[in-house]
Amino acid sequence: MKLKTLILLSVILIGTVQVCFVTNWQASTTLVGPISYLLMVFIYIIYRQIDDKTDFENRRVMTFYLILGIIAIFRGFFEAKNYWDWKFLFFDSALVMLVPLIGFVGSDKKITQVIYYNYFKYLIPISFYVYFAAKHSDNTDGYTRFLSPLYVIIIFFPVLTKKIKIIIGILVLMSFFSDLGSRSNLIRIIAAGGLMTLYYFQEPIQKKVLKVMHIAFFALPILFFLLASTDIFNVFKIGEDYGDQYVVEKKLENGQLEEDDMTTDTRTFLYQEVLNSGIKRGTWLFGESASAGYQSDFFWEISLATKGRQRSEVSILNVFNVFGLIGVIAFTLVYFYASYLCIYVSNSVICKLLGLFIAFRWTFAWIEEFFDFSINFFFLWLIIGLCFSKAFRAMNDDEFKNWVLGMFDKKHIEDETLVY
Repeated sequence: MKLKTLILLSVILIGTVQVCFVTNWQASTTLVGPISYLLMVFIYIIYRQIDDKTDFENRRVMTFYLILGIIAIFRGFFEAKNYWDWKFLFFDSALVMLVPLIGFVGSDKKITQVIYYNYFKYLIPISFYVYFAAKHSDNTDGYTRFLSPLYVIIIFFPVLTKKIKIIIGILVLMSFFSDLGSRSNLIRIIAAGGLMTLYYFQEPIQKKVLKVMHIAFFALPILFFLLASTDIFNVFKIGEDYGDQYVVEKKLENGQLEEDDMTTDTRTFLYQEVLNSGIKRGTWLFGESASAGYQSDFFWEISLATKGRQRSEVSILNVFNVFGLIGVIAFTLVYFYASYLCIYVSNSVICKLLGLFIAFRWTFAWIEEFFDFSINFFFLWLIIGLCFSKAFRAMNDDEFKNWVLGMFDKKHIEDETLVY
């Protein structure tokens, strides 16, 4: 099968996975699993066909994290006890463990460019259907997830043409207002927009701000974690203790609407349960495996698996639960090196801003960041892999602009043999 066919089919498959999530189709559970594994087979074949694998700098960092994931899958074979454990392992967790493979593909800037080109050409046109489907779905945030690849495009906004800026602006606004209860989407849009404005700063100020913010993104979560652990200060309780309520309507699984206070602390108890579970079970260092579950008193009614609740809403807690402290360190190293290389070893201002956005995504992993096999996770790891590309970071501002425009216009594509 030709490389351009594999790339196009990969985009269509990840789009299908996301549409199934949005529509809540009854057969989607059976369908999504095989589709997702087929997609990962295509991803592996695509990577095997990359000509210059030496362009992938610091490959060992991501390789180590991928190896941890593969080990976690094999451990899961021995740890799974019942139907729910096996179902979670094969149709969910194992796929997430293999997601770093997408980062290997993303390390080729030509392939990443074409993947985005196909996304805008084939998936964006159906996004309007997804918008209305999400309005009648239990997964009301489905549309925001479907448009999650746009977070990076917001960073690229200064180099887009006027026409593309208008289109992206409309899509971002639709995403913003499609589900006001989706806090993660609102935060990522605002963060990407805020970081994008640094493009217009004068160079001396820009460099200082980039360095300070890069350090802050990696230092503050750890600092806040330590402060909360010692009962000195809990950042998650700011809204409850010092702020006003901000209430929006949220649809429940039964279709009814209820008020949702967006300032409510919904994270502290998750940290307490996951960390306490790891300490009690002695899995805090190497984790529970890919069939992981943690002891939960709050969610005991839906903890169907013998190990307890299988996933929390906080990405870093899922990493800890599956891999333990070793995995958290490996996870952090991937994000740190990806962001560091873009900020300190690149020739384009936008590339540096992209590195800062990756650092922000690590910070956000301490608050939420979906830990599932989805279009959001797919494109996040695609961009993480791109940050490791020496050829990508070597582009100057003019070359970078041309590369970005290739995401929307075929005449700017670096390798036209990769597109139809």
